[in-house]
Amino acid sequence: LHSDTHPSLSINIYSGRFQCFAGCIKGYTLSDLVFKLTGETIFEENKISWAKNFKRKLLYKKSDKTNFLPAIPKLPKAINNDGERYLLGRGFDKESIMLWNLQYWEQENAIVIPIERAGYILRYLSGEKKYKYLPGTKVSEVLFGQPKLMLGANNSVILVEGAFDTIWLHQLGFKNALGILGSNLSEVQHRLLQGICKQIYLMFDGDLAGGKTKKEIGGKLRKDFIVKECELPKGKDPQDCDLEEITDCINNARRI
Repeated sequence: LHSDTHPSLSINIYSGRFQCFAGCIKGYTLSDLVFKLTGETIFEENKISWAKNFKRKLLYKKSDKTNFLPAIPKLPKAINNDGERYLLGRGFDKESIMLWNLQYWEQENAIVIPIERAGYILRYLSGEKKYKYLPGTKVSEVLFGQPKLMLGANNSVILVEGAFDTIWLHQLGFKNALGILGSNLSEVQHRLLQGICKQIYLMFDGDLAGGKTKKEIGGKLRKDFIVKECELPKGKDPQDCDLEEITDCINNARRI
């Protein structure tokens, strides 16, 4: 809409809020943005397809300067192999394996967990080392499980540490679970949450490290969200808990 040597338009593709910091335009909905940029009105039935095309232009364009995703060989799903036996032994069902596209890398003897647009995590089935991020993987720039996110009536998210914790909660029926893939919350992840929800349940590992993570991340989030801490049974991760334990944990969560 105007000449600009230093583009400064910010768009939150999840909430629809946008602003040009040169003072050109701002607004709160995707429809409003489309109208101001093109003069077109998009109707409800066209909004999803328009948004998909728009996000693809922004997020899926390869850069000549950076690797978009780390390269891995073509791998089979973790079905009818050691990967499936491992996952079934940990309580995951075949539906979750297929839904989350969990793969088995025989040469590495590891489960491969794809992270949409960000890379891959390897979960080794044996040896001292449990996890490995393939080079180029940027876990701090995403919230694991966001494409499958379904918010409840209270517009809340359950925040966990690991990918398996996220998948487990979804399998139990908690479709509002997201993983930060570590013990730190990045500024990018913080901003992503601002475009998603108003209330957050912190459900980190039930040990000293998990308690420390909960305290640090809770301190960052409580300025912008209603934050509640969930107390897991001592020594347990979310993936070690059954439906009743997770439900009790959420119902008894205390506000920070």
